[in-house]
Amino acid sequence: MGLVATTLVSETAVHARFSDRPDLTAATQWFEFQVPLAELDIVEPRPVHPRNSQTRFISAAKLAALRHLYKMIGAEIVRLQDELRKPE
Repeated sequence: MGLVATTLVSETAVHARFSDRPDLTAATQWFEFQVPLAELDIVEPRPVHPRNSQTRFISAAKLAALRHLYKMIGAEIVRLQDELRKPE
């Protein structure tokens, strides 16, 4: 399973797609997620002037979105493990 696409959606969110194959028509497993930029800790400042390249900001936003997903999945794994450890 690998990251096959990440995009900045209308400058308000990051959308990412993971799949077991780069060609989604051949994929048997995949998932997508979208995170609003406002919920992300993006360390790269956004360029003030439109002429400036936003490449670094976009890369930082994608990285922040992946870190956000990593934290969310980790928290859910811990929650489910704790739930399974509880006596019935």
